[in-house]
Amino acid sequence: MSVGLQAPGREADRELPRPPAPRWLWWSIAATGLATLCCLVAVLAIPLEERLPLVGIVEDGDSLLIHAPREGRIARLCVADGQQVTAGEPLLALEDAAWRQEAEQARAALAEAEAALAAALAEQACALPQELLLAASEATALAVVVAERQALWERLRQGGEGAVSAWELAREQLALREAERALTRARAAQALIDGPWGEGQRAAAAARAQLAAAQQRAAAARLAHAEAELAACLVRAPRRGRCSLPEPLAAGMRVASGQPLLRLLGDEARRLRLESGDARCQGIAPGSAARFRLRAVRELARPARAATISAVARERRGLTETLAAQERAPYVIYAVPADGADLPLGALVDAEVVLARRSPLSLLLRPAP
Repeated sequence: MSVGLQAPGREADRELPRPPAPRWLWWSIAATGLATLCCLVAVLAIPLEERLPLVGIVEDGDSLLIHAPREGRIARLCVADGQQVTAGEPLLALEDAAWRQEAEQARAALAEAEAALAAALAEQACALPQELLLAASEATALAVVVAERQALWERLRQGGEGAVSAWELAREQLALREAERALTRARAAQALIDGPWGEGQRAAAAARAQLAAAQQRAAAARLAHAEAELAACLVRAPRRGRCSLPEPLAAGMRVASGQPLLRLLGDEARRLRLESGDARCQGIAPGSAARFRLRAVRELARPARAATISAVARERRGLTETLAAQERAPYVIYAVPADGADLPLGALVDAEVVLARRSPLSLLLRPAP
């Protein structure tokens, strides 16, 4: 018979009450939970930025190069280097004596063509003789007269010799024959008008009127071209700016078509031309904030630069091959950098625009489209 042995003091330990948890432990648990809740509320309340990446280049934003509209000699120079001009103000004038003569000749040719057109339209309205048209118009009335004369003659003839005299009967018969001959002539005139001869007369008159109208349009186009060339001889400022003459210009100097003449300088020295095919570009408004960085090694250590969106447009051709390969018009966003004095022209940039700021809680409750 085996007897179980127990370690001394174990039974006594079981009977002793356990000590309560220290108070500092409860306070640490409560503090940890409160801190966790505060961190969660802070994270959910801090707004997050929805950013749209863009690519683009640096371009000469507010300067405009004025080219010669055509070949010729400078008649007079209307501005000086550094002069401030407004939109529509003359910059220089080219010799226009030849185009003035051409415009006068075109006006005379247009007046002659308009007179010829008026005569052709009047002839078209009278393509058929009026006597023939009048005779054909009486066919319906003559048919009624013939029918009435025929009925009257039949009644008189059936009335017997005692009813009317032979002279009256013969007179009504002659009147009937005369009405029938008039009806025959009217129907012949109508057939002539509706037949090949009438169609040919009308077609010939319409063709002469169309030819006169074409000559009138050609004369008007000649005059419009001469006036456009005459107006192009006076080069005007397309917008407000300050004139800059890269090369000296003087009266009598010969210029080629498309030759740069002068440059209009504005307030913006540089600007960014950014592109994207993302439809979210529709939400970009002028005045929105943007950040950009040049694609250069020296720019990696510098913070991103600030810019302001100035305009958003759509164009058919893009700068990048990806947007050009897509058969859709990319969005073009123009931005003005805060400090763009050292930006090289034509440099590539990576930019991003802040579309919206939303808290994580609002994103959870109402996700972005």
